Amino acid sequence: MTTPITFDINDGDGVTLVRVGEGIFTDNRDPLLTALLHLADTPGTGIVVDLSDVPLCDSGALNMLVQVHQRVTATGGSLRLINPQPMVANILNVTNLDRLIPIDTDASDDAEGNRK
Repeated sequence: MTTPITFDINDGDGVTLVRVGEGIFTDNRDPLLTALLHLADTPGTGIVVDLSDVPLCDSGALNMLVQVHQRVTATGGSLRLINPQPMVANILNVTNLDRLIPIDTDASDDAEGNRK
């Protein structure tokens, strides 16, 4: 069994920064998925997911990101990923999710999505 997932949510002006603290896998993603889908239901919201502490993910995590992207864009919002570790960045590239979801591989963002 995978370690339970940890994450923090910080709201800014229309943008929410979500910092994930563990690997994202099919058997631990549900609390994060629920939180992200809840955020995505707010019309026009921007969601920034910080992956700097996520060393690895599986297809369940990729599916989660697609679900959140579809939901948030349907409500006029956006999803952006920042700081993926090399293995996760490679997975996003190989699966072409980096063409669907904007990814910033070298970002230091605050809750409003502004570079520090």
